[in-house]
Amino acid sequence: MTDVAAVVMALVFAAVMGANDGAALVSVNRSSKVVSSLGSIAILAIAITAIPILLGTGVADTIAEGLVRFPDEVRLGALVIVVAVSTILVAILARAGLPTSLTLALVGSMTGVGVGQGLEPNLPLVMRVLAIGAVTPVVAIGIGAVMRLVLPVIGTNPARSVLQVGQSVSFTSLAFAYGANDGQKALGVLAATGSDLQGPGPLWNGIFIALAFSLGTLLTLPHVQRRSSGLASHRPHLVMTAQFGAALAVGVPSIIGIPASMTQSVAAGLIGTNAAEAHRRIRWDQVGRLLQAWMVTLPLALLLGTVLSWAARTVFG
Repeated sequence: MTDVAAVVMALVFAAVMGANDGAALVSVNRSSKVVSSLGSIAILAIAITAIPILLGTGVADTIAEGLVRFPDEVRLGALVIVVAVSTILVAILARAGLPTSLTLALVGSMTGVGVGQGLEPNLPLVMRVLAIGAVTPVVAIGIGAVMRLVLPVIGTNPARSVLQVGQSVSFTSLAFAYGANDGQKALGVLAATGSDLQGPGPLWNGIFIALAFSLGTLLTLPHVQRRSSGLASHRPHLVMTAQFGAALAVGVPSIIGIPASMTQSVAAGLIGTNAAEAHRRIRWDQVGRLLQAWMVTLPLALLLGTVLSWAARTVFG
């Protein structure tokens, strides 16, 4: 394994993160009259670079070593399969109109590849990650609904100054929570190859990963924006409360190093805020498609990771 191969793989995965996560988060925030799309991308890039250095790389460490420990002789090949399975699966589902969680696909494929290699995954941790991953969107729904109901200052027509400040703070909070949790996936992939996340390296790792993330976001943003309005109303005050709810729901698991999906949580937060204001604002058929995608992602990633890893092990030894 070479350092160059490890970095290239992490950068490719970071670009996929941007295409899947970044574009979705920026697209939801496009109703903001304060933070532009380019500004949103810049805030996310800064968070991805700075937060792991300031607050630690607990989520990246969990991805790298907590789920499956790959021996040195199979690390690179195993992680190539992990990255390929998770990214291709998410791309296929998105193409089919079933956007899903890249985090869920990564956890499933990494576990499957470990099984295919004859390794024993850390099943208690895997189950804990999946349980928290399932609970996080539910929590985001609840937080979004409660915030919408109990914050009287955020009415259907809040003062412009209140809305502007709220939009800026809510997206910045979301970006920081993303950097503390979901945004560490590429660092986790890099660390899983054996790269050290400590010392002077993390700053440059973070900068290059943030640049690749930003590029992936820019390339897919127009397409994502065209289809992102199908779940629920994206009225500014509803987006603001949804972002606050998602930031809190995803930020808390970061404390114990458990990865959670920000895109799932924002979608769930939108459901909660819309339901709190008017049940009919939610497009339940789109919610059903979203749930369908989430339900098939894990078993497919697990199956594909296991089969491809077992085949590679059989053929190449």
